[in-house]
Amino acid sequence: MKALKEQLRQKEEQLQANQQQSSLLAAELRDASSTRDRTMSELYHMKVEADALRQAKAEAQAQCARLERLVEQMKAEAKQEAVRMIINLPTGFIDLNGLICWICLLNSGLEI
Repeated sequence: MKALKEQLRQKEEQLQANQQQSSLLAAELRDASSTRDRTMSELYHMKVEADALRQAKAEAQAQCARLERLVEQMKAEAKQEAVRMIINLPTGFIDLNGLICWICLLNSGLEI
């Protein structure tokens, strides 16, 4: 009878130890799940932000390309206007404004 009581006590202690270990593992699992969920949420938000940044970059690059084309068009128009101003001078007259524009264009590196 004494041996059975001892076995019962040992089994109860073992059961209590298993329950404590189970509680600790459950708490650890909850922490890990919470961390995973938080990380997944942060990852999703970072992906959304990265997609928005990529879209903004593409839009900025497109705007830059449009502005570069506009600048080139304006340079060409300015060059044409300068040539027109010089060509349209009556014989014997010098248009100083046209000449200054011509010199400025030459100095700016534009090919005339």
